[in-house]
This record gives sequence, C-alpha cells and structure tokens, in this order.
Amino acid sequence: MVWAILVGSILGSGGADIITGGIVLVCMVVLKGIFEIAFAINPVTRTPSPYQLYIQNLQNTGGVPAAPWKGFLVQHVIFGTLLGSGAFLLTRAIFG
Repeated sequence: MVWAILVGSILGSGGADIITGGIVLVCMVVLKGIFEIAFAINPVTRTPSPYQLYIQNLQNTGGVPAAPWKGFLVQHVIFGTLLGSGAFLLTRAIFG
C-alpha cells in the first residue's frame, strides 16, 4: 500500500481538488486490485501477487470462501483509499 500513500501525496501536493483527487485515487486502487487478481506472478518484478499470498493464508487458516477475490478487492479498496486519502489530506494541509 506504499504506492497508495505515494499517489495520495503526489495528488495532494500537485494541487488537485478533493473530489478529483479522491476519484483518481479510488480508480487507481481498484485498477491495482484487479491487476493483482489477474496476474498470479507480477510480470514486472517476477514476485507472487498479494492476491496469491492472500489465498495461501486463507488455505492455511481453514478454507477458501466461494469468491475470495471479492474479499480481497474490498480490503484492497478500503485500506488503499484510507491510506491514500490520509496522505492526500496531510500533504494538502502541509502545502496548503
């Protein structure tokens, strides 16, 4: 989620208004979540995607629900948006 903080900071320091910054941030979080679900191995870094690690953790703790991608995407959107919007508001407060 470091990239969500980075994107929020860039949008906040770049002078984007709150509505536009929020919409761009949410769209980027959703697209990143879909990208992680679609690719088991990240084609750029050749590492397992966080979604695959999420599935492994679910299997180790007792089972996988019918549609694990929904839970992953919801968690990804909620936490990514919280972190990114927090960074956005902090940089807006600092840079005014």
